[in-house]
Amino acid sequence: MKKVFSIGLVSLFLIGCDKTVTKEMLVGDWKCEAIEYKSTWDGNNFGEFTINGTHEASIKYKNKNNSLYVRKQDDRGWHEANDLLDKYTNETKTFEGDDYIAKSTKTLRKINDNKFLVIEEYENIQKYDKDSSSNKKDKTEVTCTRIK
Repeated sequence: MKKVFSIGLVSLFLIGCDKTVTKEMLVGDWKCEAIEYKSTWDGNNFGEFTINGTHEASIKYKNKNNSLYVRKQDDRGWHEANDLLDKYTNETKTFEGDDYIAKSTKTLRKINDNKFLVIEEYENIQKYDKDSSSNKKDKTEVTCTRIK
C-alpha cells in the first residue's frame, strides 16, 4: 500500500512540474524584462558574455478561434503567433553560407504558471577570416511575469 501511495505521489509531483509553455498558459497580460548579452571574439574563441543592454515591455496574448495572437505595448493591432511554440524548441540550428557559419538556439521555458523565460542565442563566424570583427555571439534572456 505504501508503495502504491509513493508511486502516486511521485506521479502527481512530476505532472505538477511540467515545464512546457502552452498556448493556454500564454493567454493574458505580461510584463517582460529583457537582458541582452554580447560576447567578443578574440581571434580563436568567444569570451564570456557581458551585458549589452536591458529593457522592459508589456505584451498581451489572446486565443481567438483556436489561434494565438500577440500584441506588444507599442503595436496598434494583434498579430498571429501560432508558430511561436514551434520556433522555440531548444534545438541549435546551423546555417552555412559560402563564407560563414551561423548557429541559432531558441528556448521557451515555463518557470511556473505566472512566469516564463525566453532565451535566444545567435553565433556567426566567418570561415576564412578568423580575425574578423564580423564574428559575433549574442544572447537575449527575457523573463515574463503575468500581470494580475
